[in-house]
Amino acid sequence: DSTGSLIVMGDVNAGAELIADDDIIVIGNLRGVAHAGASGNENAVIWAQRILSPQLRIAGALAQADGNAPEDNGAEVASLKDGQIMIGPYK
Repeated sequence: DSTGSLIVMGDVNAGAELIADDDIIVIGNLRGVAHAGASGNENAVIWAQRILSPQLRIAGALAQADGNAPEDNGAEVASLKDGQIMIGPYK
């Protein structure tokens, strides 16, 4: 748990849970559960080299994996848009 942003230098394995009031940044692969903006911050993002998490949360929104891992096209970022969590390449 973090009352600000959380930065992890390395992979986050399945079974781990990250919770932050602001952004979550993983310099590696994210396979665990991540909850950014836990205090209601809808501008929080989740950034990772690859987002392979079974579940993401940003503020009050929830997204679950569909079982299809995306191709490795570089770093990815998850953000909230119109109440939905969107994952796309980091530009």
